[in-house]
Amino acid sequence: MVPRLEIEAEALGAVLSQDRSPDNPCMIGSAKTNIGHLESAAGIAGLIKVALSLHHGKIPPSLHFQTPNPYIAFDKLLLQVQQTLTPWPETDGLALAGLSSFGFGGTNAHVILGEAPQGDQELDKNKFVSAGISSSPYLLPLSACTPEALRALAQEYQEFLAPAASGSTASLSDICYTASVRRSNHDHRLSLVFQNCDELTEGLEAFCSGETYSGLSWGRKQRNRRPKLVFVFSGQGPQWWGMGRELLSTEPVFCSTIEKCDELLRSYANWSLVEELTANESTSRLAETEIAQPAIFALQVALAALWRSWGIEPNAIIGHSVGEVAAAHVAGALSLEDAVQVVFHRARLMQQGTGFGKMAAVDLSVAEAEELLAKYAGRLSIAAINSPTSLVLSGEAAALEEVLESLEQGQIFCKMMRVNYAFHSPQMEPFQDQLVRSLQGITPQTASIPIISTVTGLAHQGENFDGAYWGRNIREPVRFAAAIDQLIKTKHNLFLEISPHPVLGINISQCLKNSGKNGTVLPSLRRQQRERAVMLGSLGTLYTQGYPVDWSRRYPSGGQCVSLPSYPWQRSRYWLEVVPNSTEQESSEVTVTLSMPSELNGKSTPNHGVAPEATASLTRAKLLAAEPEERQPLLESYLTELLARAMGIGVSQLDLQQPLHSLGLDSIVGVELRNQIETDLEVVVPLEYFISLSIEDFITQVFLLVVKEAKSSPNQGTQGKPSTTDSMDSTNESSGTITSSEKVVPQANLWVTRPKPNPQAKLRLFCFPYAGAGASIFRSWLELLPPDIEVCSIQLPGRENRLEEEPFTRLSPLIQALTPVLRPYLDIPFAFFGHSLGALISFELARELRKQNLPSPVHVFVSASPAPQLPDLNLPIHRLPDDEFIQSLGRLNGTPEETLQNPELIELFLPVLRADFAILETYFYSSADPLNCPITVFGGKSDPKVSDSELEAWRNQTQRDFTLQMFPGDHFFLKSHDQLLLDAIATQLSPPVKVMG
Repeated sequence: MVPRLEIEAEALGAVLSQDRSPDNPCMIGSAKTNIGHLESAAGIAGLIKVALSLHHGKIPPSLHFQTPNPYIAFDKLLLQVQQTLTPWPETDGLALAGLSSFGFGGTNAHVILGEAPQGDQELDKNKFVSAGISSSPYLLPLSACTPEALRALAQEYQEFLAPAASGSTASLSDICYTASVRRSNHDHRLSLVFQNCDELTEGLEAFCSGETYSGLSWGRKQRNRRPKLVFVFSGQGPQWWGMGRELLSTEPVFCSTIEKCDELLRSYANWSLVEELTANESTSRLAETEIAQPAIFALQVALAALWRSWGIEPNAIIGHSVGEVAAAHVAGALSLEDAVQVVFHRARLMQQGTGFGKMAAVDLSVAEAEELLAKYAGRLSIAAINSPTSLVLSGEAAALEEVLESLEQGQIFCKMMRVNYAFHSPQMEPFQDQLVRSLQGITPQTASIPIISTVTGLAHQGENFDGAYWGRNIREPVRFAAAIDQLIKTKHNLFLEISPHPVLGINISQCLKNSGKNGTVLPSLRRQQRERAVMLGSLGTLYTQGYPVDWSRRYPSGGQCVSLPSYPWQRSRYWLEVVPNSTEQESSEVTVTLSMPSELNGKSTPNHGVAPEATASLTRAKLLAAEPEERQPLLESYLTELLARAMGIGVSQLDLQQPLHSLGLDSIVGVELRNQIETDLEVVVPLEYFISLSIEDFITQVFLLVVKEAKSSPNQGTQGKPSTTDSMDSTNESSGTITSSEKVVPQANLWVTRPKPNPQAKLRLFCFPYAGAGASIFRSWLELLPPDIEVCSIQLPGRENRLEEEPFTRLSPLIQALTPVLRPYLDIPFAFFGHSLGALISFELARELRKQNLPSPVHVFVSASPAPQLPDLNLPIHRLPDDEFIQSLGRLNGTPEETLQNPELIELFLPVLRADFAILETYFYSSADPLNCPITVFGGKSDPKVSDSELEAWRNQTQRDFTLQMFPGDHFFLKSHDQLLLDAIATQLSPPVKVMG
């Protein structure tokens, strides 16, 4: 057998000796001679050595080399062991080094490292760390795991930027590039917009002192709060003569969009958009409706394009009055050509209404305003409902002045607006029909982003944005408050105003307050303020609010990575101290004391001499003796304390939503925890729970185990308290009735996972997982869908909390078992959602319900699944040996990569994956009438497993409406783009409709 070293040398020589001069051998060495065998750390040690060698421009010797290996022909292979410290040879190109690493199991890896390119030494001196003024603002994001660490990091940056440390050649641009693109994003965050080093230092000092500062924002990413962003397009009014001018000269994306709009507008107008946007104040015509509306439209489209080029994508879109035109285009409902046509004719006709009316803002409710305007029918009307108590009235000037006079006498806020027209009033009716006729040629289409109409106050698909719609848009009131309420109900919490100046922020805040919800409203631009600075400030605030900013989009050309302050670790002691017991026993027992971080006053302090409790902090008897409503919180406190102690962290550092395995929980610690729980609570926890469940679900399943034990021995340890099952949801399948107590705890029905039963729900959404997955993949949907939709995830046998059950291998028995289980839940309207395998299950279940004359779903959503009538041309794999089966799963791209690459997970899930693929591969489609409910099909644009035509074929399975909607992503787009998917589902189900028999 040839030794490995000889094989490696021959391989290197065979490749590297080609075209190499004998007097220029390839120098070789090893980190092993410095520090010995490191097992799995050997590769990274070599990487560090080579990187340092390249950095210093010197090649270090390979230590202790004396006699060459006689089996290696060094001269023939043109290899030479480095024996002295020498400068790196001068070459025409960059210096290169190869690094080989060989694993014990046979892994071979080779990495080539290159010398870092030399930066431009003639950069603009104003950009270096100095007090110089820059022509462009910068954005610095910082983050840390705790508030204390974030403050410490800001202080370290202050010291780094101090005059004494100004010897650094790092430019402000490279500092911001490195801090954003080359740093991890933690939960506690700050962002700072600045022009020069002085402003940067002052802003950081203000943050450390807890003071406000222009361009400074800080906040925390909430683990249980998904940021959902809305683009809000304002109406006419906030335009001003200098709007967009800075962005025209500095942002190519913005400029090219404006020029495209200008080119399209010239086919209708006899004036230039670019000329109007660059005119000086004295000659500006932006106060005229005919010019203002197209200019606002173009600015909004360009702003949206710029935001999206920075990676800021909206989850929903809304437009106020003329803002709806740009909103419809950005949402994908109107092409740019059609949108320009709409805004031109809208502005042209509404200009003709100038000089015949007035508008006024008033603080009234709709009911109060309608009562007040009753005697002015045909003369005045409500033009806009901006919030529950903020309206705009519009109509004849004289009549409006009378109304305002009466309001002033009643000390009710009212203000005449500085306009001489009466939009959204009876005065627009003569122009309504003309606008409809002018727009006969436009072809609206399905929106790619959910859009909420301010004509109706409801979500729209986009196809109805035709000429008739835009006629209603100029005459009917702007139902802005109703539209915002729809967005609040669907958990949208970030509102970015796309306008020349923010005018709707107060109204949005009023709607949020009225709904009892929190949200953030941000501007794109502000009048008379530097435009890029305002946009960067809002970008930074989005980041501090938890929005996933892709910082690389801000640096498309890259940047120079520079040395910056490292993470300020908040150090805690975890020292094992051996303390002899002070007992008179002859045995030499000792107590092991673990110094844990104390969280008092946010500081880490060792708890010397305080050992973890030797006795259990909770017993089964104590748990069952507690009041029913106290038991689960008591168990949660016990288990989180146990986990925190096992992992050596504070309880506050645990996130109940995170998987247990993400804590670094290995099998040894898992066994120890299971033994402790078994001793304390007298239940055996399956080891699989430690791999497959989140902390929250783990607590729930342990609670269920205790409850199960209590039911089997009801008189044990209850001390006269009601049985735990008194507070359990109980399902009577024969009668179809459900009873529950005030305290909701996990259900006895393991098929239906319903974390929070909702008596006020108007519709239930049953969710069916893909192959190998469990009900937990839909856990976050409960918080992301509207409150009147109750999410019920279907848990199939063989996974998660049903891991010990045998999975089904045929679809028909599965459907027959599932149908009676669902009967008690069909008392209100319901819909089905299924992904891949789940789509097939939901489809056949809907057909079975119809066959048994049971209530049918009001809507079926199928995702990433070919239509059932299409033949499956793939070879069956469910009977293959394990290694071939796993390889086939990888080739089919139908199983998450993280599962395939994790040996413990794949071993755990292999039986259920085989069973699920057996269901798919043995499925036989039988012809039947199409379903009598709408079917919406979702697909991934980059899905290699399911084609567009296979999705389109679902059209033949419904007698009702059919919709096909594609999302970015592959077969598992429901994970990467879940917000877009859920917005689409909520739109289809709003409002819920009656059950169809």
